[in-house]
Amino acid sequence: MVRSVDMPTACADELPGGLCLRLVSNSSALCADLELLAQAADGSLQVRQFLLDFVDSGAQLVRVDGEFFATPVAGELGVQFELADGLRRLVAAVRAGQVDQFFVQQSGHGHPSRKVV
Repeated sequence: MVRSVDMPTACADELPGGLCLRLVSNSSALCADLELLAQAADGSLQVRQFLLDFVDSGAQLVRVDGEFFATPVAGELGVQFELADGLRRLVAAVRAGQVDQFFVQQSGHGHPSRKVV
């Protein structure tokens, strides 16, 4: 099971005025996607092998969205974590029940420019 982990507060005493900035993230969507991939891997050797190959390739697994969001607490800055593109496409295929079509595209049939790893 995938669990959300709170990010620790990072205070920089050397900042002017001894300011403290805390980065926060709502990682529930990311955790739900990872849980979905774990379940898909349990039920499919093809998904499991894709995930192993993806990790072995050194490809980026998670990325930080380029935009921060405000939080209601002073001194907090929100950051959004997302799955990397290849894993997001696999999640979308699993949700849509189109895993076979995903692997056809990955094998170079149909859209070779979309090959992930």
